[in-house]
Amino acid sequence: MISDSKKIYLEKIDSSFPIFFQPWWLDIVANGKWDVYLVNDSNKNILAAMPVTFNENETSILMPPLTLFLGAIFLPSIKTKYYEILSYQMLLTEELIKQIKKINYYEQRWSVKFTNWLPLFWLGFNQTTKYTYIIKNISCIM
Repeated sequence: MISDSKKIYLEKIDSSFPIFFQPWWLDIVANGKWDVYLVNDSNKNILAAMPVTFNENETSILMPPLTLFLGAIFLPSIKTKYYEILSYQMLLTEELIKQIKKINYYEQRWSVKFTNWLPLFWLGFNQTTKYTYIIKNISCIM
């Protein structure tokens, strides 16, 4: 059975979302055992999305194979000041996490663009820091 959030996600998602957030990708790597948590505005436009994949009996949220990251994605907002964007994203993150049903285990690698895990800490999550280095322009080295 498809959740209401998943129906909205399937209707509204576009190519601007990373490949790992695309429904066809999640269908392949999670064998169809995935859902998505959303925060929408009053017109059902997506403000934030967090696709998750489950184990066989849906008691754990795990990272699917070949997927570099999942976690939350925020759509651009009209906020312009850094502290406004940060506050807004913290609010959205909290709304997404509160939608997670009772599970035994949660493991996700979030995008390097997600820089504030404080809302997760406030909700009792633990985290392990792993580093990813992004080298922008190496053409000058060659």
